[in-house]
Amino acid sequence: MTLLPTRDEHISPSIPLEQSLPLTALETPVLLVDRERLDRNLEGMNRLARESGTRLRPHAKSHKCPALGRLQIEGGAPGLCVAKVSEGLPFLEQGMEDLLVAYPLLGTKADILAQWAARHPDGSFAAVADSPEGLDALGRAATREGAVLDIWLKVDVGLHRCGLAPDDPSLETLARRARHTPGLRLRGLLTHAGHVYKAKPEQVPGIGRAEGELMVEAAGRLNRGGLGPLEVGLGSTPTIPFSARVEGVSEIHPGVYVFGDRQQVALGAMLPDHVSLSVLTTVVSHPAPGRWVLDAGSKTFSSDRGAHGTELV
Repeated sequence: MTLLPTRDEHISPSIPLEQSLPLTALETPVLLVDRERLDRNLEGMNRLARESGTRLRPHAKSHKCPALGRLQIEGGAPGLCVAKVSEGLPFLEQGMEDLLVAYPLLGTKADILAQWAARHPDGSFAAVADSPEGLDALGRAATREGAVLDIWLKVDVGLHRCGLAPDDPSLETLARRARHTPGLRLRGLLTHAGHVYKAKPEQVPGIGRAEGELMVEAAGRLNRGGLGPLEVGLGSTPTIPFSARVEGVSEIHPGVYVFGDRQQVALGAMLPDHVSLSVLTTVVSHPAPGRWVLDAGSKTFSSDRGAHGTELV
């Protein structure tokens, strides 16, 4: 196993190991990344993007690591998705100036994104919106900073979190507003089929194809209404092999594929030997048969069940 050097990107620069260390020399608990598996996962998604004719813009919320983001960009990604502006800052500080904040922004968070765009005129900074209020906040911030922000309108294809339904008439109204809001440039439609995490493995292909088809159909309708050309951005790691191959999809945004986890294995999206992230712990007590105590608790392992109810195996 080769370990990927990591750092606390908010505190100190990355310091590569001068020599290999045995696992017994590491203080536990500690996260381990299997570099060979990681590279295989990265190249697998790069290959899918090439074969499907889509751009791969990985979602960095799964790793939050500039070293990994750099690997993804070196593999062909034009930039990254992040979940919030604070998450994007370490990537920006490392020279990655093509960022999509894939969550609605208001107030000071919209201001920060506009400031980034103004300070890095050769970069590309984008946000999502699903309401007139969201568009107006981003437009005001961009105009005040003398910048232009790319806008993706959020569409709900089944997760029922953020976004408008693909056939909601308000989607066209919102697109027209985005077109005519100073400081904004309407880029396309974006979605995340997170409801796949409630599905059974045999349902995943259908959810993926529906994700792509609903989005392409919605973009086509707006294009015919004179609001295009609009791009289509989508993705979750389980659905990408199916949604990316729908004709008309422009950009894919998977995130978990870099590491994998038990959810991906349970859904049939990855094999167990594709999982590149593990936690090394030490057994500190074995007081009785069938009982072991580790030096790692719930904060180390996070949630063992998926946020959307996936039955794990």
